[in-house]
Amino acid sequence: MGIKGSKSSSAGALEPEDDTEELLRDYLNLTPDLTALYEQWSSSDPNFKKRAPKFTGVRMLRQDPWEALLGFICSSNNNIVRISQMVGQIALRNGYHLTYTGTQPVFALWSINWPH
Repeated sequence: MGIKGSKSSSAGALEPEDDTEELLRDYLNLTPDLTALYEQWSSSDPNFKKRAPKFTGVRMLRQDPWEALLGFICSSNNNIVRISQMVGQIALRNGYHLTYTGTQPVFALWSINWPH
């Protein structure tokens, strides 16, 4: 994923188009209709129907398998903050520059399918 396109600024220079919302919607998997899925799953699974009301809004991330595997490996005896830091350091050293958050650069891990 990355910068989708560009647009002209008032000075005539090309600026990257901000596709942050699209990237987040894809990563957080916000497109599927959860109500319809919960109804379908509840009709097929009485256990799910019983427990689903406690877990409304639960979604599966569209996370790259390589990133998920690294997160799992790093998760042994660690907390979420430490896991995030470890994966972030791996991306910093072995990934590619994606964007900035304020003045802080953000790096992403290479996808298994990414040509590099």
